[in-house]
Amino acid sequence: MKQWYYLLEGQRKGPVAEPDLINLIDNGLISPDTLVWSEGMPEWQKAGDIAELRAFPASPPVVPPPQPRVPSPPPVCLSGMDPSSLPSGPQVRPWVRFWARFIDYSLISFPINIILITIFNYKLKGLMTVLFSILIGFAFIFIEAVCLFRWGTTPGKAALRIRVLNRDGSMLSSRQALDRSFVVWAAGESAGIPLVNYIANLINYFRLTDKGVTYWDETGNHAVIHQIIGSERVAAVVILLVFMSLVELALDYSIS
Repeated sequence: MKQWYYLLEGQRKGPVAEPDLINLIDNGLISPDTLVWSEGMPEWQKAGDIAELRAFPASPPVVPPPQPRVPSPPPVCLSGMDPSSLPSGPQVRPWVRFWARFIDYSLISFPINIILITIFNYKLKGLMTVLFSILIGFAFIFIEAVCLFRWGTTPGKAALRIRVLNRDGSMLSSRQALDRSFVVWAAGESAGIPLVNYIANLINYFRLTDKGVTYWDETGNHAVIHQIIGSERVAAVVILLVFMSLVELALDYSIS
């Protein structure tokens, strides 16, 4: 077996067998720039320049850490869909869905608040605010069902470019839309009961981010289609919400 010598800190070491020298290189005890010599060589050479010392496989690379799994929603049939309704961008977007519902609730509560303040000179506060919020959520079951059945979206969802369809790409029937809206209200919002509804929102948030689908859409075989929103649309939504909030604050102040 071929024997090798090598220079380490100016001193000649060896002889060592070729496999042993390769192990020294692989383990980093000597570098590929270390000068080595074996019988028959005219002069000392760098270990990394000698083919037989590079012919052995290097140590296996470090196994990279597993990449986090990105949830993907169940597939939806895209054939026959209007090109303007095709999904684009990420399809698991719990916060976009939250804000879409917030917009819908605001669009319902805003005119009612205006009427109560301007006509009846009444300001919601305390327990009445909680009851009002619960009633808005319950009323929205039927408003949302009609909107989903007729257009596949609601004003808030349309503002943030969300549609709800069956996974075969068809529109929800009136019964499907009503069933879905009721389950969202009961299981997703816990009927609007304070504190309990926050816990329900958290549970459904983690389920959506983990599985890519909510309980009611999985059991109902529905698909929530997201499209890229765009900064201009986001700005318009923010302006609308700020405007409604300022109007309500001004009217509240006028009767306080």
